[in-house]
Amino acid sequence: MTGEPRKKYRPTRMCLGCHERLPAEELVRLQRKGEKVIVVEHRDMRVEGRSVYLCPKLGCIDKVIKRGEIVFKRSKYDKIIVRLEPRQSDRLRYAFAHAARRLRARLGVGPQD
Repeated sequence: MTGEPRKKYRPTRMCLGCHERLPAEELVRLQRKGEKVIVVEHRDMRVEGRSVYLCPKLGCIDKVIKRGEIVFKRSKYDKIIVRLEPRQSDRLRYAFAHAARRLRARLGVGPQD
């Protein structure tokens, strides 16, 4: 051993909108709850089930909402598709904007629209 400290492992996830890989703590997490999609704001909140991630740029949520559906993958061959209704899309955009604003403030990054 060279005596160098080991680097702490930081899980990376891919943004569903722009497909950029970033550390998980720099992304907003979207969680599937039945036929609804919720925004998970607190990292210490343990939520079971499948998730997707978005970077805090508002353009990424717009891309996802424009598609009209979110795909949660269970495995390479099995996926769950949640279709977004207009009312749910509006609620999701609002919750995402709030979570992204808080995340940018925590990271010390200015607005990235």
